[in-house]
Amino acid sequence: MKSRTATVLMFAGLAIWETIRFRWAAIGFGLIASSQLIFLLAIWRVRDLQRFGAALVAYLGLGLLGFGYLLSLFAGTPRTGAFWAALGAVLLIGGPTVLLARRWLLGEVSAGGST
Repeated sequence: MKSRTATVLMFAGLAIWETIRFRWAAIGFGLIASSQLIFLLAIWRVRDLQRFGAALVAYLGLGLLGFGYLLSLFAGTPRTGAFWAALGAVLLIGGPTVLLARRWLLGEVSAGGST
């Protein structure tokens, strides 16, 4: 629990620091800090397994988006097409994992049948 709190504080601090130094990176670190905070609150507060599953899906989704955003910054800033191409590639690769986790953790049933 202490290490998770330290991780949240570290990423929040990085987001604040990057706002001053390199403002584009602050968004990615903010997304990762938000995902860590959701996971910390889920462990700490949530007693219902359905809500815990939803929190895990949010944790995975925000973490993927934040990681993809930071990784895409190596291609360029959000003002360039290369950034958006790299972010799209990361989301196309990692997105199905989040969708599969959502389906598995929340037990959604498709229109064609059961899971």
